[in-house]
Amino acid sequence: MKSKRIMKSAGYISLVSLIVCATILLADVDRYLRHARSQYEQKNFITASQSYLKAIQSAKGEFTSADFYQLAISLKETKKFSEAIPYFETAIMKNHEKSSAILFEIACMYSLVKNEKMGQKYLRLAVNHDSSQLKNLSGEKNLEFLRSQQGWAGFQESLKSISAKNFINDDIYSILSFAGKDKGNEMNTWLCSNGRAVQTRKLGSCNKGFVMGKWELFMGRLNFTYDKECVYQGIGNKTKSTGTGDSMTCDGFDYQHYMPRCGGSSEVLYLAAHTIADARGGEKPEVGLFNTKFNVQFKPMAKDPKQCDPNFKPEKIEDMKVE
Repeated sequence: MKSKRIMKSAGYISLVSLIVCATILLADVDRYLRHARSQYEQKNFITASQSYLKAIQSAKGEFTSADFYQLAISLKETKKFSEAIPYFETAIMKNHEKSSAILFEIACMYSLVKNEKMGQKYLRLAVNHDSSQLKNLSGEKNLEFLRSQQGWAGFQESLKSISAKNFINDDIYSILSFAGKDKGNEMNTWLCSNGRAVQTRKLGSCNKGFVMGKWELFMGRLNFTYDKECVYQGIGNKTKSTGTGDSMTCDGFDYQHYMPRCGGSSEVLYLAAHTIADARGGEKPEVGLFNTKFNVQFKPMAKDPKQCDPNFKPEKIEDMKVE
């Protein structure tokens, strides 16, 4: 009996110690994050980057798109150009309000590390999403390396001539967002750089997972051919859904847990090339899909999601998230 009391007491002490350690850790994270933001505002970029990097190890969920952006700027200002790139990209993936400007910043980083191919890639993406970036090509000092290369004149001219009749794949490598005019309808299509396409769908209260396939430009239109569909499969006991809409499986039931399930698909969709041009220009053109109307928007994409891999197979529920 005495040994049981000792074990119980030891367990209680361990739990208290764990709580205390967690509290101290969170306090440290919070302190580093506050300090980093403060130092950034004061343009103390060395200490800002150091504090951000200390905090990010344990506070990834607390980091906003602005934090990733400010960390990238701090690294840039301390001439750590290669290290800044992934944090700029993360800011874009978290839908930072300055996404087009960030694409331009990434191009500058690649220019500073003398990577012509990647620098041109991100300049094209920046200009495609915001044509006003064209005016920055000649005066931006961080682009000196790209401007000094033999093919610069032709590349610069190609940026000026982008139009609905003169598309190449790089012009539309991005995310197309379909915002439903009816409440709850939403689709996002990732146009992967390897020609693959991934589309997530939410129709009404039903989250329908995603479809995978390929995209191509042909005869003035964008063609999507989807060959695989991955949905949520309910496992274990099920009860009638208590929410106002359908469950993750879209059958009206809540399950003990969920797993991904993939099957074949033979779906083909078309989108006119001028619709892409309008969306890229910020006009939000209207299209009709799945018996409802959507406004098409164009979003920057820093890198392909893992679902762009033609051999990708979701093994756990976290793999159903496309980002």
